[in-house]
Amino acid sequence: MFGVLLLREGVRRERYLAFRRLYVHLFLWFCFWPQAWAKIQVQRISPERYRVLFIYRPAYPFPKKVYLAGDFNHWNKISHPLRYHPRRGYWSISLELRPGKYRYKFVLDGVKWVFDSEVSEREPDGFGGLNSVFRLRAMVDFSPVKRGDGSVAQQGLEHIPPHSSVYVYQDRTEEGDSILRLRARCGDIQEVYVFLSTGKTFPMEVVWKEGGYCFYEAILPISKPFSYLFLLKDGNSFYYGRRGLSRHRGGYFRFSPERIFRTPLWLRGAVFYQIFPERFANGDSSNDPPGTESWGGEPTYFNFFGGDLEGIERNLSYLKDLGVNGLYLNPIFLSPSSHKYDTQDYFRVDPHFGGNGAFRRLVGALKKARMRLILDGVFNHSGSRFFAFEHLKRYQQRSPYRHWYIVHRFPVVEKKNPDYECWWGFGHLPKLNTAYPAVRQYLLRVAKFWLRQGADGWRLDVPNEVSSDFWRAFRKVTKSVKPDAYLFGEIWQDAQPWLRGDQFDGVMNYRWREAVIDFFARQTLTPTQFCDRLMRQRLTHYQASLYAMYNLLGSHDVERIWTVFDGREDRLRLALVFQFTYPGVPAIYYGDEIGMEGGKDPENRRCFPWRREKWKVGLRDFYRKLIRIRRSTLSLQRGDFRRVLVLDEKGVFVFSRTFRGRTVYVVLHRGEGVVPLELEVCLARGRYMDLLSGRSYVVSGGRVKLELASFQGMILRPF
Repeated sequence: MFGVLLLREGVRRERYLAFRRLYVHLFLWFCFWPQAWAKIQVQRISPERYRVLFIYRPAYPFPKKVYLAGDFNHWNKISHPLRYHPRRGYWSISLELRPGKYRYKFVLDGVKWVFDSEVSEREPDGFGGLNSVFRLRAMVDFSPVKRGDGSVAQQGLEHIPPHSSVYVYQDRTEEGDSILRLRARCGDIQEVYVFLSTGKTFPMEVVWKEGGYCFYEAILPISKPFSYLFLLKDGNSFYYGRRGLSRHRGGYFRFSPERIFRTPLWLRGAVFYQIFPERFANGDSSNDPPGTESWGGEPTYFNFFGGDLEGIERNLSYLKDLGVNGLYLNPIFLSPSSHKYDTQDYFRVDPHFGGNGAFRRLVGALKKARMRLILDGVFNHSGSRFFAFEHLKRYQQRSPYRHWYIVHRFPVVEKKNPDYECWWGFGHLPKLNTAYPAVRQYLLRVAKFWLRQGADGWRLDVPNEVSSDFWRAFRKVTKSVKPDAYLFGEIWQDAQPWLRGDQFDGVMNYRWREAVIDFFARQTLTPTQFCDRLMRQRLTHYQASLYAMYNLLGSHDVERIWTVFDGREDRLRLALVFQFTYPGVPAIYYGDEIGMEGGKDPENRRCFPWRREKWKVGLRDFYRKLIRIRRSTLSLQRGDFRRVLVLDEKGVFVFSRTFRGRTVYVVLHRGEGVVPLELEVCLARGRYMDLLSGRSYVVSGGRVKLELASFQGMILRPF
């Protein structure tokens, strides 16, 4: 009896303690911790380096760990843990950053992503949420400068700094000429020249301005190694070299243009067409998955419509007529889903797509049609039915594949937000441990296998969540098998870290896409602001990667471009003129050429409507014309880009593309009404033809008189 009383007393005490803990937690929640709180503090280290302290106090319930992810760490959710301060109740981390714009989020326990509620500037994160935006502005003591005062502000000069730079100061053009750039204070210098060790000089011109700095550029017809200084004239003459600013020559910079990496030359003439295989065409109904629905039904995350590789092969004539010469296919390997991003077997094409035999037949047909083929590589994670993960779930710690994944604790149980690393908390997408030698060897074997089977390259899924060491090994292996293989990654933020010649050739150019939409669709940018966005990307990336950028307006991860433009075809056509005349690889998402509509997944993954009466035929014809112009005009494929004219008040933007002495001018009028324009061209006399309308224009005194209608574009080529 006494034991029963003690047991009851113990139960009462446990209940009392539990109630007290709950009371304390509720008291803290309602009185002291109503919401999350964050703060950013900045300390200047040098004019180009700053120590930025991120402080975060989470809301209740409290996480065990807090991480910081953003542009600065390629959105790696566990590489930057915050330190906990128990007495003050907050977490913090200090980073060294350069001036610029940074998107970021806090990650709680490596799973829950939250934005900083204290900052006012936010941007869509591409997944239905928001990123916080922090702008680190240079806190430079700008002493007054004046042209012709006999002095130059050395503090503002930059060319190949000892620390890493976001800007590219040495580069080469498509024709092999050398590009040199110098940053200096605006309004400080009268003239700037490149001074060669041979005594020859080349004038430099301002190509961009940002934050009180001017960026000077010169293109030199030199393809062999050479030494140089910068000659700065401002009342007095100064030389700027490796030793800094001086009145005397010395400390020459050195440049070897041939060391700048190159990207596949065939990309310059490529126009890609992205296909979501399950929704393009059903060429063989005998391999349809169970429960396949009628073609053209309403898409969901889980239903099937029977699209396959034979459907693509049977419709190559449609693609040839459109004019594209490259295909990028979303994943095709064995998987239980319609999207195939949960790979079950990397060496087998899904039987519902026709299996490996259908792949071989498609490759043969593409070779005959002279089309390239890019496959989608999902190497950050596998599916939960992948053999290694299946073995791990069955044998747990005894499995030889326990190091193929990043397991926090056993037992391994597939669920949402499990005790192992996975993609965005989805337990059926366990993250592969690419640092483990066996995993790395397996995935590199996959990459080589499909290149040898006829693929021409890889699009890499979420590569920012995989270490750069892996991608360096991946590039080395793939280029050894096929030197002209095209490697591009799904990068949504600044892609510079992946585009230095040791990882990718290009990326899916989502930042470029956002600028295009902001300018042509939303009209939130002036022509000057639009041009500044373009120039920033151009000055922070090598030319080789700029010409290998996958320039897209639509994909399986974003809204249909017709929907983005809200059916305003005149604005969309103008954006397309820009897309097909700008440096990079133009890309079309299946169905965009006929005006398919839809929001994000699953609406943007509808079945292709093969009944012609459902097409916007005029829009498709416009695509065909632009593709034909692009593929027949070498200047648009390989020409140097130059800003020619920007008129904010008229909504006019003009740029040129020059290759081997032939210059093509692209004229864009983003606005209503008729705008007369007198354009200065490189020819003293002659004629230009607008490749879009077929009209010709006479050159008089080095000028062409144009008249631009509402939202009109022109592509002017001399003849």
